[in-house]
Order: sequence, then structure tokens, then C-alpha cells
Amino acid sequence: MSAAVRLTRLSVLGTGAFGARASELLPEISGLAVTQVGPEITCDMLVDADAAVLVLDRPARRLARRFRQVASEAGKPWLLVEFDHPVIRVGPYFDPAAGPCLDCFYAREDQHADKPAPLRKPAPGHEHEHTHEHNHGHAHAPDCSHTSAPASAEEGLGVEAAAGVLPHQARIAAGLLSLSLTEQVRGRVVTVDLRTAAVRSDQVIGCHGCPHCGDETQRTLMSRQLDHLFRTVGGVTHDEHR
Repeated sequence: MSAAVRLTRLSVLGTGAFGARASELLPEISGLAVTQVGPEITCDMLVDADAAVLVLDRPARRLARRFRQVASEAGKPWLLVEFDHPVIRVGPYFDPAAGPCLDCFYAREDQHADKPAPLRKPAPGHEHEHTHEHNHGHAHAPDCSHTSAPASAEEGLGVEAAAGVLPHQARIAAGLLSLSLTEQVRGRVVTVDLRTAAVRSDQVIGCHGCPHCGDETQRTLMSRQLDHLFRTVGGVTHDEHR
């Protein structure tokens, strides 16, 4: 695990009423200096920040990928937060120097999806985007270069009235967000079910050979452990099973 980065300044981009309210609460809860940025995602929005946070009032993969691109170019760690009613997901926390990355997260999310896409009203002009994003079963997250760009935070504003935000929901997100920024555990996702108040923590495992964060010459810890297991138990290496 990489050493924790000392954070004092955050750039936060929030969409809709949920994103706006969680962003407003964050300075009080975290004690950090927070600059709210957006709605356009630009290369200079993270210049003065130690880390970045994207708070979405609904899942929006194209927007998240654009945010990831800017954070990667700036070399800044960042955290994803999503309100996917009836759950709030905080994480993963992404380190620009190591995986798992956003594509790994989406690939694992698709692999383990056990329910249909949430029936949330899409923003005007994006009626087909949500269905498209939740129906990929690839080993790696798909290439979305065919979608229009650049993305902006305006994508999330259209569902504000339909979703609705209660005060405790934004406060839950801000509290878990602050905790995640303190602990900085790469790939960890904390999910809160608003119906039952149940909280669960999951760890995203990087995809082997991921074109964004993988490196064939430097195995991940998981790959090295698998290699050792195969050699010890089966007398063969991981490469011989590919």
C-alpha cells in the first residue's frame, strides 16, 4: 500500500442537489479546504489541489472517465462518490501511480451485477446512456470514444427533481467521503443501503493486463500470489494458464 498523502486542499465537482449539498458539507466534516469546481471539466481545475473528488447524483461513466483523464494528467489521487438510489457508494479511491483504476472498477461492477440497472430518469438528451453503461460484460471496461465529448457536470443536473435529496443522505456521503480521504485505501468501495442502513465494504481487484493501470512487466501483488500458488500446488506458473 502506498503511503498516505497529506491532504489540505481538495477540488470537488458535484452534480445535482446531492453533489452540491455533499460538497457544501465537506469542509465542516473533513476540516479540509474545499474548492468547488465545474461544471466543465478542464485541465486546470486540479492545479491547486492535493486530491480531487467527483460526487455524482447518479452513475455517469462518461463523465467519470473524463474526470479520471484530467486527474491522471495532473497526477492527483481522486475519489468517486455515487448516489445510485437506494444506495450511496463512496469509492473507489484512485491512486494515479497504481491500480486498480476506474476501468477495473467498472469491469468488476459489470461482472458482479446482480440486478437490473436502477430505474432513474435520465437527463434530457441522455435517455439511452444509462442503459448502455450498465450492460457490458467485457473483461475490461469498454471504449467509450464513440460518445460525444467533452463531458461536463451538467449531465447530472437534469435528474435533481426526480431523485430528491434528504439532509441525512448528503451528510452520510460527506462523512464517508472524509473517512475515505483520510484512510486512502486504493480500490475500496463503501456502500450504504438507505432502505436498511446496512453498510458494506468491498475491495476492487485490478484486472490482469488492464490497458490503463496494468503493466505486463510488473505483476500486481495478486498476480504474484497466484503465481506462487500455482508453482506450489500445481507445479506450473500463471502464464501457462493464460
